[in-house]
Amino acid sequence: MARKSFKPPKEKTGYEYAPEAITVMAARLIDDHHGHLAEAKIAYLMRTGSWQKKGSPVDADVQVISGANRFMMDETVFRVIINAKVWEKVDEKTRMYILDKQLSRCEKNSTAAGDVRWSLRDYQIKEFASLIKRHGLVTDDLKRLDQALKQTELEFNKEQEAENTTDTAPADEQPASQDGAAPAEESDTVF
Repeated sequence: MARKSFKPPKEKTGYEYAPEAITVMAARLIDDHHGHLAEAKIAYLMRTGSWQKKGSPVDADVQVISGANRFMMDETVFRVIINAKVWEKVDEKTRMYILDKQLSRCEKNSTAAGDVRWSLRDYQIKEFASLIKRHGLVTDDLKRLDQALKQTELEFNKEQEAENTTDTAPADEQPASQDGAAPAEESDTVF
């Protein structure tokens, strides 16, 4: 008689409310970048256990809550679910990105009658790397992404230069204006 191969038991999925630090981080992101969500009630949950889609880990997801579910959840309009396993392993910058990505999908619309409708936006870009390699940046969305990446790289390089200059130059050699004041901060002009 043939033996059946052993399969480890599937991890049980569970949910719990996210720690307050996540709510604070989200509030800061909403204040800084997502003002349209200021009046939206958003629940933040952590998902435990394995969470994959098509073989890859899912870092987070957001859902719009409507109808009777919204009524039962005290008028909560969005639910952000964060993969606890992923969250534990990543740094603060990546955590901020994960949360910002989900908040970016949340959309507020108004009807002709002035009623508020909450919905989710899809990601602007879903693409295969092989297509970009073969055809280049041919769509407007890909061109905008390219510009954003170049701008981010430029800003990162300026920050690194400033850190290197500050770290290596003695205090009496730090640049100053003619009146002895510290140099003015650079503008946010995009080139």
